[in-house]
Amino acid sequence: MFQDLLEKVQNIPVLYQWLAVFLIAFVPFLEGYVAVPVGLLAGLPFLPTLLLALLSNWISVLIVIKLSGFFSEKLLRRRKDGFLHNKMQRAKAYFNKYGIPGIALIGPITVSNHIGAAVSIASGGSIRKVKIWQAISIILWTTGAGILVSQGIDLLK
Repeated sequence: MFQDLLEKVQNIPVLYQWLAVFLIAFVPFLEGYVAVPVGLLAGLPFLPTLLLALLSNWISVLIVIKLSGFFSEKLLRRRKDGFLHNKMQRAKAYFNKYGIPGIALIGPITVSNHIGAAVSIASGGSIRKVKIWQAISIILWTTGAGILVSQGIDLLK
């Protein structure tokens, strides 16, 4: 999948490559830590690529945080059985075990920053703390992936 994405981005005009980095970073499960390597391997410069991916990923997570605050109230008022309730119970168990920082920092390798933020808020986490820890997570994962790729380290192996 990564290779296909990279080939598509490499074969489009530079302006569209920038747009692709923005869109890849915006999408849950791809996010900034995929967008930066794609941009760098397509030939875009490090710092602007990193900043664009950070901004895009952060904006999309903020949207999820805003929507999660609204929807978590509605979900909590629903019936206490069924698929969604069971998934939420398991997510709350992870939240209780790892807290907001843990969910934010391990979220990118388990589910995504977006789902991690939604779980944290639906589990009763402070929106302010979720925003702070998601920002830290996005910065660490995106910057880390960018540094590794810029040093020639193959993240796919």
